[in-house]
Amino acid sequence: MKKIIIKILLVLFFLVPSCGLLYLSTDSFFVVSGSDAGIPIFSASTDFKVGSAILSILLLVFALTRQGWKYLVGALLLSTLLLGLASHSVVLNHRRAMLEDQWFLYSFDVIKYDKVEGLGIDWVIKSVPLGFSITSKKDDSSVFIFTGPPPWKTPFESLLKRNYDRAIGFLGFM
Repeated sequence: MKKIIIKILLVLFFLVPSCGLLYLSTDSFFVVSGSDAGIPIFSASTDFKVGSAILSILLLVFALTRQGWKYLVGALLLSTLLLGLASHSVVLNHRRAMLEDQWFLYSFDVIKYDKVEGLGIDWVIKSVPLGFSITSKKDDSSVFIFTGPPPWKTPFESLLKRNYDRAIGFLGFM
């Protein structure tokens, strides 16, 4: 009985922050840290986020019905992977002139770009399997941005053009 209570508490301590993280990752104002200068240009769909949450709950319920700890550890690892994919987003932060890759709401700086010219001028963006390759026109350095397989792949090129126009408008008000 004691083991079951410990497992249930572990699952609850995992699920409550997970649901909060998924909820916050759907709020674009929170994703861009409250800045009107940031624009999320990729985020997993809400359907994928809800599906990930439901699948995580089912995995954890299945693990609780089994006797071994290996099921619970496996379910926690798979749920963490799903949570990472569901909370992933890519943000253009025009205030910092940085393309940020966010996992679990933590931002990783990917590319610094010129605020005036925007990202599309200095960089070549190509669609590759599971994401986009962004290559510098100046020194041929390249980075990969993961956006996942086709159902939630984002048309980066059209978004960057639209966001470039919006950034120029924002810079005019600074």
